[in-house]
Amino acid sequence: MKLPGVFHVIFVAPNPNRAEEILDELPRNRGTQFVVTLYEYLKLDPLMRAYVSANQPTDFQELSAILSGVRTGNLGRPRPNR
Repeated sequence: MKLPGVFHVIFVAPNPNRAEEILDELPRNRGTQFVVTLYEYLKLDPLMRAYVSANQPTDFQELSAILSGVRTGNLGRPRPNR
């Protein structure tokens, strides 16, 4: 069964080890349809650059960029929007 339209799935992990395990299970050919973030980042600022996908696991992106389909290209640790 194919669902109409576009959707994204956000996995929220309790720690970095669990986030890595989730990323390892996600399909790499789906772009940013499936993304992972840590609970601590989500709690701090859900709009910060703290979301990664399986095909770009070191490319932290903002949720707004993921939903709009635009890559931000920010590497390194996530950063809050200020």
